Amino acid sequence: MKRAKTTSYIVELLLLTTREDELFLNHCRYLGLKADECMVKEANRRLNKYFRDPEVKAIRKKHRKKGHKLSKDDKAILDAKRKEYGLSEYAFQDYLKVYGRQLSNYLDANTVQKIATQVWRGASSVLFGKGKAVRFKDYDHFLSLEGKSNTTGIRYKDGYLIWGKNLKIPVRVPANDKWLHRAMQDRVKYCRIVARWHHTHWRYHLQLILEGVPPAKP
Repeated sequence: MKRAKTTSYIVELLLLTTREDELFLNHCRYLGLKADECMVKEANRRLNKYFRDPEVKAIRKKHRKKGHKLSKDDKAILDAKRKEYGLSEYAFQDYLKVYGRQLSNYLDANTVQKIATQVWRGASSVLFGKGKAVRFKDYDHFLSLEGKSNTTGIRYKDGYLIWGKNLKIPVRVPANDKWLHRAMQDRVKYCRIVARWHHTHWRYHLQLILEGVPPAKP
């Protein structure tokens, strides 16, 4: 059973990385980008097949007429066609899971699923008339990797980012920041690693997505 959606807010902490940590995270981002490219290519292939389907084209042509509303039968046909062509968040996750097995020494299954989910958001925008195509990113714009919970994959525990068997990086938590200390008492829903360019290199931060509302400023 899915957990009910709750309000959330974000705190961002600097990761106190070594040079080795930075190289590892750079490589993880590169592999994440490759997974994203794989999913974007497949998403656009599926969208093209869907939009070229004769039944879909006929229904969309009717729908473009002023004042025309989709009938229940038309909606049912489009739903069936989306299923046929694998146009759903679950179908995207299932597709990328196979590719993700090649990256399992670096990217866990939850992180790969989140990449698929992000591509699905772009695809659903195209499906429902808000976009023209799912766009590819380059390395300088693929800036984050995130998990699905704080129990597996990318997670925060006792002052550290923990990821996989070997990665354990401390975070910077200023001792005199009372607001931050209070905020970090809230439950961590999931974590996001974010890259920001700093002078000559990528610097990494850990975003904690926390349950609840931000505490009042002291």
